[in-house]
Amino acid sequence: MPAVSLKSKVVLITGFPPPRALAGESLSAASPPPSAGASSGIGKACAEQFAEAGCVLLLCARQIDKLRELKAQLEERHEGVRVEVAQLDVCDRAAVANVLSLFPEDLQDVHVLVNNAGLALGTAAVHESRVEVRCALQACAGRVTQFS
Repeated sequence: MPAVSLKSKVVLITGFPPPRALAGESLSAASPPPSAGASSGIGKACAEQFAEAGCVLLLCARQIDKLRELKAQLEERHEGVRVEVAQLDVCDRAAVANVLSLFPEDLQDVHVLVNNAGLALGTAAVHESRVEVRCALQACAGRVTQFS
């Protein structure tokens, strides 16, 4: 099977909130949604790998300062890579539904979606709890339909 080139493909990296946030349950500043988006962790690591592959990156997270730092780092390390960033509160359904409007018009055709959903119930380590795994997968799957 021939290798698939990702060069110049548009990649949207974001996170989506746990179902409790989308159901209207209040989340305090002391316990913000666990989704980090593209600004850290898995999302940031994915951004690095896609930049290395020559992709165009659309990065979303709540912490715009962290995103701007990441953008600068990626552009410095990967010559010619295009990185666009946008602040996104994934608990805001309207904002999520209109996420692509935050980016330039020429980047509206997303080829790859990295749905970096976080969901920590705190009941057990994720590898020890089928409930933790099931809830995390449902959070991811439920949000992906908004982009379908």
